[in-house]
Amino acid sequence: MKSICISLILLFGLLINYSQADIIDVPGDAATIQAGIDLANEGDIVLVGPGEHYGKINFKGKAITVKSSQGPLVTTITGGAEMYSALVTFKKGEGENSILEGFRIEEGWLGVYCENSGPTIKGNIFINQNTTEWAAISLAGSGYPPSAGFGPAPAKIINNTILFSNNGGISSFSTVAPIIKNNIIAFSVNYGIHLQTDILPAEISYNNLYRNGIDYINITNQGIGSMSAYPLFTELFALGNGSVCIDAGDPTDPV
Repeated sequence: MKSICISLILLFGLLINYSQADIIDVPGDAATIQAGIDLANEGDIVLVGPGEHYGKINFKGKAITVKSSQGPLVTTITGGAEMYSALVTFKKGEGENSILEGFRIEEGWLGVYCENSGPTIKGNIFINQNTTEWAAISLAGSGYPPSAGFGPAPAKIINNTILFSNNGGISSFSTVAPIIKNNIIAFSVNYGIHLQTDILPAEISYNNLYRNGIDYINITNQGIGSMSAYPLFTELFALGNGSVCIDAGDPTDPV
């Protein structure tokens, strides 16, 4: 009976926490994604409707979830490609409970920039980032722009597709290991995944890197489940029937 009582107490606590979270609808409750972030409190969900959402966003240190309601094939974040800018920025110590999920992140200079922050970036499609120096997803300590510094930026980068970057797919200057798992990175001009030095840590597994200029830089262990195979995309860059990437991710991952 003791274990059952403890389980019920824990469940009740989880239900209380969930009930306290608000869902902020974009564009229903807020006209833009950034306006939704500005309204959000700890634990809230900014739920973004389909369409093209123009303008850069900054999580401002908030432990919130920003996600699309209908997925990355129909929900786009895009904006101007000013040098050293990012479409999505984390730079106020965000942790894994700051979540970006389910968007097509298109163009811009960088797709996501994490400075001294370790958010969760999952289930997105990054396409056509214009950077000539960094990557679609860039992790660093302080100092960027124009040059990156070393520091803790242990982002969880999971289940994303990164395509046609003008430079690289993922670049890390993080002194604490990011998790880079279940991603497809293809057709980047210069590289797929880059660690600034070969002594920087990273947990890398179950990624498919295909036809990047160089798939890995300063990475000798590509991790369990890695491959290099044509992903077989549809026109919208979803996985087509028969793709080798289907069910090829981490079998223990609940996502």
